Amino acid sequence: IQLKKIPIGDSVKVEFQVKNTGKNYLILHKVNPSCSCSDIVFDTTPLAALQSTIVKFIYHNINDTSYPISRMFILEANTKEILHPIYFKIY
Repeated sequence: IQLKKIPIGDSVKVEFQVKNTGKNYLILHKVNPSCSCSDIVFDTTPLAALQSTIVKFIYHNINDTSYPISRMFILEANTKEILHPIYFKIY
């Protein structure tokens, strides 16, 4: 995910869809941000096959002035590969 510069004190919200493409229920256990400057909003309700949910990532630019800024969060689910890193960069 690539974002434009965010002034100090401002926030940006990114939403992305997670879809269960498998046959079993998909459960999002946790979503961990890489820093305390971020908030995550997501639903832990199990997703049946072909159901989707939205994960919201909110980045608060507290004092970042050096660009590009790279951040990551890790989605943990009941999948074969348990951890799924998602990266974003602000230019």
